[in-house]
Amino acid sequence: MDIGKPEGEQKNIVTIIELDPSVKGIGGTQEQTVTANKLDDKVPETEIETKISVLGDPVAQVIEDSIDGSKLKHLIITPSGCGEQNMITMTPSVIATYYLDATGQWENLGVDRRTEAVKQIMKGIQDSKLQLLLLLLLRLTAYVVKVFAMAAKMVKDISHEIICGGVKWLILNRQQPDGVFKENAPVIHGEMLGGTKGAEPEASLTAFVMAALLESRSVCNEHINILDSSINKATDYLLKKYEKLQRPYTTALTAYALAAADRLNDDRATVMVFQALAEYEIQMPTHKDLNLDIAIKLPERELPVRYRINYENALLARTTETKLNEDFTVSASGDGKATMTILTVYNAQLREDANVCNKFHLDVSVENVQLNLKQAKGAKGALKLKICTRYLGEVDSTMTIIDVSMLTGFFPDAEDLTRLSKGVDRYISKFEIDNNMAQKGTVVIYLDKFYHPDKGTGLLNKICHGNICRCAEETCSLLNQQKKIDLQLRIQKACAPNVDYVYKTKLLRIEEKDGNDIYVMDVLEVIKPGTDRNPQAKARQYVSQRKCQEALNLKLDNDYLIWGLSSDLWPKKDDISYLITKNTWIERWPSEDECQDEEFQNLCDDFAQLSNTLTIFGCPT
Repeated sequence: MDIGKPEGEQKNIVTIIELDPSVKGIGGTQEQTVTANKLDDKVPETEIETKISVLGDPVAQVIEDSIDGSKLKHLIITPSGCGEQNMITMTPSVIATYYLDATGQWENLGVDRRTEAVKQIMKGIQDSKLQLLLLLLLRLTAYVVKVFAMAAKMVKDISHEIICGGVKWLILNRQQPDGVFKENAPVIHGEMLGGTKGAEPEASLTAFVMAALLESRSVCNEHINILDSSINKATDYLLKKYEKLQRPYTTALTAYALAAADRLNDDRATVMVFQALAEYEIQMPTHKDLNLDIAIKLPERELPVRYRINYENALLARTTETKLNEDFTVSASGDGKATMTILTVYNAQLREDANVCNKFHLDVSVENVQLNLKQAKGAKGALKLKICTRYLGEVDSTMTIIDVSMLTGFFPDAEDLTRLSKGVDRYISKFEIDNNMAQKGTVVIYLDKFYHPDKGTGLLNKICHGNICRCAEETCSLLNQQKKIDLQLRIQKACAPNVDYVYKTKLLRIEEKDGNDIYVMDVLEVIKPGTDRNPQAKARQYVSQRKCQEALNLKLDNDYLIWGLSSDLWPKKDDISYLITKNTWIERWPSEDECQDEEFQNLCDDFAQLSNTLTIFGCPT
């Protein structure tokens, strides 16, 4: 028996046909021939699956695809993989369950269907929450907050800390004084966030985040006392921008957010709402109009497959399938509408240009190796698969996944993969082996290392806390980029947007952890307060790349003027760590004795004026 994965790549072709005999039929009956797909690129001697589903309500297509993983397995992926992938596959189930709860239609879908949906949601939540809430991406965090807040209404054991932690981060780290929300990092799966890309990004992002904050109110209002004020600031900003918006998506999203906040309540909007509702009621067919008889005549079947659809059973899935890619006919009679979806799944031959990748250099080789009988009991042979890859993009690759399909009849050596992920060199971050028999020869590898010819090591520059890591920039500090420094430049830089704090500190000790330098500092003076409410309560940790040690040249028992962005704060359970990045300003502050020397007098005067100006008058507006 060949249990290897078929050659080629799996392709899906979807055809949707609307069955509406009263409009499209002749004499009350609609007959239509469904033409077979042209599969010229099909791999020879591989199977074709054609699945046909009929649903009596357009909304039911979304619901059925989201929950039914047994009959329509190609239309639903159980949450797995990285955090963003989990959210993509979990969201349809959350929305479908939300809809069915609100309309009370679970009994129309069958016994225990809600239990199945909740299990799927819980799997996505457990796999996503730890990865996502520490990614520090505005749009993704807002997306998680919204979906988790919706899920909390149907799954009772979701901790409010998961949702409200994301809400706090959005407000404290990404909202500007004028109410706008700004992003400073990309999301891999942009399709999960809708049309927030393109023009008018500030308005669309602010409306997107505001919708998430509104959704979180039921969970976080009593835990976050600044939630309402944050929503009000965002609302005021959107109201100013609303009349000037040009893009339909931005206008619709902004209108939705303002309506959800009950701020679109002027007379014109109210009249338009009532007019739309009246028109909908006039044109919407009544429930009694849905009474359809459908017959599907498949090739090599003597009798047609027949379905009767009415309002009571409209949401029940009706699915049949065939292994033949041939023409077939469908006929429908009666009143109402239904949707027929034809999904054809087959294995296509790879095109000559299929392996062309403009963002990565990829080199793959296979060689025979001596079989280790202790590692692979019962195996007849062994191959070594060597994969070399290098990212070619202009910015950091925030997540790289290699999906490896094994050669026919071969399986991955789990012990070998474990050594790659846990050894001293740790070439890969983690791996997953698909346990499904149909795809048992598939390995998914997550990378956080790469080879760079200009570096002494293959390590990607990163700063980690536990299992969560953030990429670190090439430049070690902001000060290294300045040529001429004076008092006005320091005030300008210290008061720049997003600068969270300005401190005078003393370096107590230097520690090493996870390949990074930890500078433990006492905060001697808070020149400009920030997110850290009591930075002088105990020593604070500043985390830097090891390669920056020489460039920073920080000395024990020396004082330093230091400031950084809110995005470079790393909140922990009961503490905050500070990251030293290209946006961090670190400058040695001379001691009192040194300030008496002529060499340091001007510098000490500048520091004193900077401290007095920001402490007494604050930043200039």
